[in-house]
Amino acid sequence: MNCISPNVFQCPASELRRTVTKYTNEYLSFYGRATMSISRRAFNENSIVLVTGGSDGLGLEIVTQLVHKNIMKIIVIDVSPPKIPFSEDKIEFYKCDITNLNAIKRIHNDVKEKFGHISVLVNNAGITKIKSLKNSSYDEIERVIKVNYIGAYYIMQTFVPDMILNRHGYIINIASILGTVTPARLTTYGASKAGLISLHNSVTEIIRASFPNDSSIQTLLVCPGKLSTNMFADVYTPSKILAPDINATTLAKNIVDTVSDDTKMSTLKTPYYTNIVPIFRRQLGWPYLWLLKKISSMDEVTAI
Repeated sequence: MNCISPNVFQCPASELRRTVTKYTNEYLSFYGRATMSISRRAFNENSIVLVTGGSDGLGLEIVTQLVHKNIMKIIVIDVSPPKIPFSEDKIEFYKCDITNLNAIKRIHNDVKEKFGHISVLVNNAGITKIKSLKNSSYDEIERVIKVNYIGAYYIMQTFVPDMILNRHGYIINIASILGTVTPARLTTYGASKAGLISLHNSVTEIIRASFPNDSSIQTLLVCPGKLSTNMFADVYTPSKILAPDINATTLAKNIVDTVSDDTKMSTLKTPYYTNIVPIFRRQLGWPYLWLLKKISSMDEVTAI
């Protein structure tokens, strides 16, 4: 299947829907539809956590938080090793470009053979190009979409079926509020995150419909504002009050605590303005959305 096509935002979602539905149907045909909620904490001595893009930025902060948890193993997938040295008995690093499906499948088989099934999946890997759409090359557009969207799809398509069969797991997708409202010169990034949000919601609906009385497989969509990481180092913050930067360490702790405390939360949005943006977009319409972008200077700050 060639997913890099004019239907790039439709192909993975439909294919993943078929994959997840296939495995849920297999489970239900064997065990019968669940009639009671079975709760197992996401983090325990047998937990294996996978973090993509875990060598730098938010991903590294998440890994740093996880190291202090009582879990069996943390699998880090990235194109380079973590910038902080960790104990090898806790961390297993795999050098991999997540747009390479065959490489992901090899890692999946290796992890299953050495450690077992992944119980917590953190889809964090992401890149961006701060350019206007007309000045972006085809290769740049394709690369951003493949890493931020297609790569996340590949990871879920490969690892989520194990969670379905084991009836246990936690899926965390790191998206962005820019997938809802996108500033100038971040069109490709915003489109990729919008696709990831839709993909996450689709998978969540399938799981909830298949296991209506069972919360053993949970999902969490993270939609933060601008992070104080290297990815957006060239984008200044016009207002620390209206749109403050998010400390990556704080966000990582919030994510890990949400999963660790078994908090029944479907979406994590931070800071406060990320909860207001969808209202402007869906309920008030484009004049108010234009006003929001004007007041926040979100188009101007990406004009570099």
